[in-house]
Amino acid sequence: MIAREAHRPGSITVVIPAYNRAAVIGHTLQAIFQQTRPAAEILVVDDGSSDSTVETAEAEFAKFARDHSGADALPSFRVIRQKNAGPGPARNRGLREARGEFVHFFDSDDIPALNKHEIQAGALERTGADIAFGPWAKGSIKEQGARSGEHGAGSKGRGANSEEQGAGSIERGSKAKKKRYSFEPEDVVLQQNGLPEGDLVKELLIRWSIVPQTCLFRRSILDKAGEFPEDLIYTEDQELFLRCLLAGAKVVHTPETFTYYRSDNTDKLTASSERVMMRFDNWARLLMRIRIDCLVNGVEPLHWFGFRLRCDSALRDLENAGAGHLVAAAQLRRYLDASWHPRFFYSVAGKLLQFRGGLQRRLRGHRWNASFRTGAMTKAQGDAFPASPGCARVSD
Repeated sequence: MIAREAHRPGSITVVIPAYNRAAVIGHTLQAIFQQTRPAAEILVVDDGSSDSTVETAEAEFAKFARDHSGADALPSFRVIRQKNAGPGPARNRGLREARGEFVHFFDSDDIPALNKHEIQAGALERTGADIAFGPWAKGSIKEQGARSGEHGAGSKGRGANSEEQGAGSIERGSKAKKKRYSFEPEDVVLQQNGLPEGDLVKELLIRWSIVPQTCLFRRSILDKAGEFPEDLIYTEDQELFLRCLLAGAKVVHTPETFTYYRSDNTDKLTASSERVMMRFDNWARLLMRIRIDCLVNGVEPLHWFGFRLRCDSALRDLENAGAGHLVAAAQLRRYLDASWHPRFFYSVAGKLLQFRGGLQRRLRGHRWNASFRTGAMTKAQGDAFPASPGCARVSD
C-alpha cells in the first residue's frame, strides 16, 4: 500500500478524469467549487486531451479563486496530465495522489447538486458507513430558451469534442452573456426510494448497476478493495464497487441529494462497430473477473440464475457480432456448460425478460427493474440543478 499524506479528518478529494471535455467541464467544475461543504482537494486528471480541456479547467479555477479572494481557504486544485490511457488509469492516477478521508469520483460532464458533499460526508460520519449512494437520473442539459438542437451538448463516450457548444462561456478577448441551463430527465429517478433490498452483491451481479459519481467513498474501503481495473474501457466501475462490497463495505442511502447524469449526444461514439464490439468484450471479461473476485471471497455467482442469464446474454452478443472465437466467449461457454440448463432455455428466458421489459416500458414509461427503486423527479430535485454556471472558457 502506498503511504499517503492525509488531510484533516472529514476532508474530501474530488477526482475528475477528463478527455476532450473543454465544452462541458466548466459547468461541472463550478458545481464542485460551489458545494455547501467544500472539497479540500480537486484533482482533474487530463487523459491526453487534444482540445483545451486543461486550459479550460485551469481558467475555471482561476475565475473561482478571483471571485472568492476573501475566503478563509480555497480548495487545493491541480490538473494532472497523462498520456491517453482510459478511464481506469485516469481514476487510479487521481486516487494515488488523493489525500482526503473521503473520495468522490466524478465525471467531467455530469453535475452534482450543491449539497452533495455536505449530505454524503455527513452521512458517512454519522453512520460509520463506507459508501454514501444517492438518487440520480439520466437526462439532457439544455440551454433555457434555445431552440431544439441548440442545447449544451456533451457525451458520456470518450473523445467527444464539440467546443462550440460550451456552457456559459467567456471567450478570449470578449465577454458573453451568462447562459442558464435546465435538466430534463429521460424518464425516472434511479435509487429514489433507497438501495436494493437484500444482498447487494447478488443484486449487483444479477440485475443492478451503479455509477461512481453518485457515491462518496471512504478512503479506507478503497484501500481494501484496490484500484479500478485498467484494461477495461467500459464497466471498470462495476468491478471496483463489487470489490468494495466483498471487502465488507456498508452502504448508506442519501435521498436528500442528487446527481444529474448527462446522457445526451452519446451517439457520436457508441454507433461505431468497433465501440460496440469493445463494449461486448469488456462486459464479457467483467463477468469472468467478478466471478473470480467472488470465488476468492467464498461466493459462487453461478449458483444464481440471473448471473448465468447475464453470461448467456453476453455470449450471444459476442457470437452475433462474429466474436465467438474470443477467449471471453470460450470462458462463458464453459460457465454455461457447467449448468444443467441447455442454452435454449436461457434464450427463451431472455426473450421473456425482454418482452416483460417492453411491456413495463409501455405501462410505466421506463425499463428499470425493481433494484433501482425508481420514482418521479420531485420539484425540489429539479429546482436544485445549478442552472447558471458562470463559466470561464478558453478557446483553442
